[in-house]
Amino acid sequence: MQPLDIAETLAAISPPRLSTYRSMFAPASDLELYGIYCWNETVSNGFSTLLATVEITLRNAFHRELSRRYGSPAAGPHTHWYDFLALAPRSAEKIREIRGHYRWRRYPPTPDDIVAGLSFGFWKHLLDVTHALDGTPILLNEILADLLPNYPSSSAAYWSGQARQDKFYSRLDTVLDMRNRIAHHEPIWKFGVLLEERRQRHRYRPAQIRNRPTSVAQALDRMNLTYNRSFELLHWLSAHRAADYKASPNHYKMRYMLSPKGIVDFKSISAKKDMTLLGIRRMMKSRTPLEQIIYLRHQGQPAAVILPWMIF
Repeated sequence: MQPLDIAETLAAISPPRLSTYRSMFAPASDLELYGIYCWNETVSNGFSTLLATVEITLRNAFHRELSRRYGSPAAGPHTHWYDFLALAPRSAEKIREIRGHYRWRRYPPTPDDIVAGLSFGFWKHLLDVTHALDGTPILLNEILADLLPNYPSSSAAYWSGQARQDKFYSRLDTVLDMRNRIAHHEPIWKFGVLLEERRQRHRYRPAQIRNRPTSVAQALDRMNLTYNRSFELLHWLSAHRAADYKASPNHYKMRYMLSPKGIVDFKSISAKKDMTLLGIRRMMKSRTPLEQIIYLRHQGQPAAVILPWMIF
């Protein structure tokens, strides 16, 4: 984290890339600017952990529920259900691509192999599949009722409404958008206007709820909203998985990182404090609160970075 030559470090990141950080966070020095950049990277990594948990839980839930409804029961709990649905052309092409990767292998891909290779966007577009290949309608409302057992008032009757299905589609869009922004190394705090959780259709345009953030406080508010919505989606899918995540160090880390103190601490990386393992042990024994970023050194070499969210 600590740069050896701040000018060279900022040049390597590039001034154009850092210009948005300067205009939003108004750092008092180049070191503060670099600290904000490191804060963005740390928040992105923390978000990635939550979004990966959501994605894996989502795809396994779809895999489970569609396997129950399509495919041969003799195949076991997981079937080639995608071979029975009238998928959109791009979705069907993705299935063929994954199978193509197994062309020269000894064994064909299992349903689990196929599902593991599908992108997050694939699952969103499943909500547009209306019929199976034999012409029978897809009962999406029944699938969603089983897919989202912890959604308030979740039932087949509840999910019959188009607007309710569209809200779920919009929630998936929120997670997918954040996932893609992290993958493309975009500033995680940079948002456009916030629309209501509805899907744009031919005769409906979602209403604007908030303007794009123009201050640090507004950016933090939007980041916390996105984080909370992502976690809520995980809870809709699996209460147990959500409880596991809520008890994880990453959740506590993100609550700290998505706070004004998290930003202030990272802006002050030049004021970091070096400590040895013995010093850390003494701090833990005395239950002294951690007020700043600490660089743990072992035998004179950097060994770890300890953040204030780690409560002793």
